[in-house]
Amino acid sequence: MGPGSMFYQARTKESGQSQNSKSEEANSKSIFKQLTRHLHVIPASMYLLITLIILLILLFISSTYLVLKLDNIQEKVEFVHPANPLTDWQNLLHTQSSKKIQEFLNTNLEQISQVRDSLEKLSHFLHAESKRKDESAR
Repeated sequence: MGPGSMFYQARTKESGQSQNSKSEEANSKSIFKQLTRHLHVIPASMYLLITLIILLILLFISSTYLVLKLDNIQEKVEFVHPANPLTDWQNLLHTQSSKKIQEFLNTNLEQISQVRDSLEKLSHFLHAESKRKDESAR
């Protein structure tokens, strides 16, 4: 085989490949045309039915996800309070409200203490002023 025959064979392979790609494009276009033709033949009620089925599938998937998420949350709650969840929740709420009441009382006690200190300072100041007035009056 000479160099000319190798060029001819390579050239034939390229043209064969381009013809194959063209025939594949034609097949895909014809498949697309057939699909669109079939879609035009389908009645509107079938479109509605397909749409509803797709929506039902999406609803099923989302509800399954939510159920699994709720199950996970319930397991976490039972892990924290395994014995009796209701009484534990009541105790937890009571403890939290007791903490808030205690914090409120502590802040009020601090404010009362500050007022008492201020009144003592004012009392000492007034007592010192009255002594000074008495001394200056003499």
